[in-house]
Amino acid sequence: MLAEHFERGAVRGKAALWHARAAERALRSLDLAPALSSARRGLAMEPEGELLPELWVHVTEAAAYTGDHAEAMKAAEEVMARASVGSSTYCRALGLALLLALMLRRPEALSALMDRLLGTQPAADAIMSLAHALSTAVFVLLIGGQRDAAALFLGRLRAIAAPAAEEDPSVKAYVDEASAFWECYVERNPWAAMRLHDAAGQRLAIAEDLLSMPHSIAFMGWDCATLGAFEEAERCVERALSLSRSARANVPLARLVMANVRLGERRLDEAVAAATAALGEALSQSEGAIIMAAQLALAEARLLRGEFDAAMEVLGGSSAGTSGLVTVDAMARGLQAKILLARGRAEEAAREAEQVIALVRGAGVYDAGHAALLLTRAEALDAAGEAEAARAAIREAREDLLTRAARIEDPTYRRSFLERAPEHARTLLVARAWLREED
Repeated sequence: MLAEHFERGAVRGKAALWHARAAERALRSLDLAPALSSARRGLAMEPEGELLPELWVHVTEAAAYTGDHAEAMKAAEEVMARASVGSSTYCRALGLALLLALMLRRPEALSALMDRLLGTQPAADAIMSLAHALSTAVFVLLIGGQRDAAALFLGRLRAIAAPAAEEDPSVKAYVDEASAFWECYVERNPWAAMRLHDAAGQRLAIAEDLLSMPHSIAFMGWDCATLGAFEEAERCVERALSLSRSARANVPLARLVMANVRLGERRLDEAVAAATAALGEALSQSEGAIIMAAQLALAEARLLRGEFDAAMEVLGGSSAGTSGLVTVDAMARGLQAKILLARGRAEEAAREAEQVIALVRGAGVYDAGHAALLLTRAEALDAAGEAEAARAAIREAREDLLTRAARIEDPTYRRSFLERAPEHARTLLVARAWLREED
């Protein structure tokens, strides 16, 4: 009301200030449409100084979380051109711009943003915002298979966050998030990742950060699905969706997790429906990485239903496999190997699987389907008549799986990881059949 009062009175500077405050309050309450409206009205007052980039960052956040990534990226660029480098406003825009560049598939922009982030020294009140940006960078780099760079950013995050982590729960949450991604993609320990995502979600709840909470909870659901804890994963998805409210940008990830839950449960009709829903949401928001992941989930569901041509059609229409994002490309090519094997082209399947294994080992970053890839290689070698090579491959797959399981300290999760995740259970079954004399 004060903003409108000053606007009517042509007191433009004060009107812009109160519009900025209204936008900030609305953002924190997930009232994104009013936040965007207030920010735009504030900009119309032609404010000066730091108030101008502050209003632009509200546009960035409101547009990003409502799923208008193109507008959000333009607004983020306005912020970074006008805000003081290292200010909280600048760091907020920088962190979102990193994620937006990934979603919009802009690798050149992504590289430039990473360089900018690494050189940013935060102001005293910008630690939390820079921590969020660094955590985002770790995720983006790991998805892209850039392990060494991710380690560099994770180290910087921990160093910058250390003095503030005990006082600000959000700062510690962002460290937990980045550490969870490292556990997931490098250490391949979904149990450790789940615990870290859970801790991050709890800390974000304490901080009342409704914008970030749904993502943490959805990623926890992903970890649970990898562990074979499908009911818990589904509860995470439901909670993430209920918290998202008007924040449509949180929906595609949650829908994607649900598709993977249904795949793990082998509820294939529901998996097709969930993957289709995730794909539709991602397409409507131009979320490039999730578009590809949803296409892969849909293709796998088609494959498991025996619809080989349909699976190949979905996979062939996707950029996954040639995206330059190592984890996404590995998942796509691993699925390609499965389709080749299902069609009786065992030698090609074995070659493809071997090439993908070499790719991810070279990067030191692994997607969630790596255990299935090791199994596919073994079964393809067996189908190609290479019995000894197949036995060696299934032995390696079993040892890899058991080594990972040994790091899961909770016996219930360890058991579900080995017995309920379909590819894991099949790996152990095939190993028992082929290596009986060794057991």
